[in-house]
Amino acid sequence: MSKQSQWKSSTGFILASAGSAIGLGAMWKFPYMAGIYGGGAFLLMFLVFTIFVGLPLLVMEFTVGKMGQTYTTKIYEKLTQKRWLNIIGWNGNLAVFVLFGFYSVIGGWIIIYIFNVALQLLSFQGGKLGDIQFESIIGSPLLTIIGQGVFILLTMIIVMMGVEKGLEKASKFMMPLLFIFLIVIVIKSLTLGGSMEGLKFILQPRVEDITMEGILFALGQSFFTLSLGTTGMITYASYASKEMPIKTSAVSIVAMNILVSVLAGLAIFPAIAAFGYKPTDGPGLLFKVLPKVFDQMALGSTFYFIFLILFLFAALTSSISLLELNVSNFTKNDNSKRKSVSFYASLLVFIYQYSSNTILQ
Repeated sequence: MSKQSQWKSSTGFILASAGSAIGLGAMWKFPYMAGIYGGGAFLLMFLVFTIFVGLPLLVMEFTVGKMGQTYTTKIYEKLTQKRWLNIIGWNGNLAVFVLFGFYSVIGGWIIIYIFNVALQLLSFQGGKLGDIQFESIIGSPLLTIIGQGVFILLTMIIVMMGVEKGLEKASKFMMPLLFIFLIVIVIKSLTLGGSMEGLKFILQPRVEDITMEGILFALGQSFFTLSLGTTGMITYASYASKEMPIKTSAVSIVAMNILVSVLAGLAIFPAIAAFGYKPTDGPGLLFKVLPKVFDQMALGSTFYFIFLILFLFAALTSSISLLELNVSNFTKNDNSKRKSVSFYASLLVFIYQYSSNTILQ
């Protein structure tokens, strides 16, 4: 059996873990959840849960992974000498398999949008793309499965390369770009006339907007954006060296997660307010509303194209960690099996998604 792979640097570990944690949770889910549950009130609850609940749990998962230094379907037995506890790892395996399928749906939408915007870059029509194209994607099994297939393929290629050549290098490239692109779009949104109402919506919490349902969803959002409970963070920490600072890494990841969530809100809500749109459009917020918003800006098609590339990076950083967890469990530290296991795991997810789409249609 080959030696357990390791991160080359603390920076690589932090960026890869942050990529897994941030992903679609911060970029896609946080803005639409905040739009539904009161903006600033939801942000406040999310911050409280992330700092006082999420951070301690993340430190705990990192500690388990670093101490165990093995795959998650074996790590609990290794640490406790109780074999039956390995069921926790297998449950995590099943959870990330289903979650990867879910991520591939959103990732597929993004890829189809990128292709469409690239084709229409010189004659961009935001309303048409935002309304008709989104509905045609949702209603077309062929488009959906093609987009998912390409997204799964991209994820598989990176995971096949392994921790050092694939995960670490990809994260070092993707994460800085994510921040740069997002900051550019925030600046653009804040310069729009009427954007201050959107800024108030996301930054000024109102007591009357705090509800029990909103509290529960804010707690769930904290878990979702930090990838807690799926053993994904345990897997990443198992690749950490004994010298890797766990607490510092966890604090850095939580800080980056909060920053991206806030930036995502600042990028979307001021622009929506500036053009008179509603913040409560749900999961389709980015796909339905933002094309109209960007269409009314100078160089709007270019800005929207950049935003979609950023969004794809966010989805990939999350999906990489999900596939990696399954791959690490079935290769059992034998990296000679990484490519074949990555291929078959990806194929299984694709077949599962194809079957689900066929049944639903």
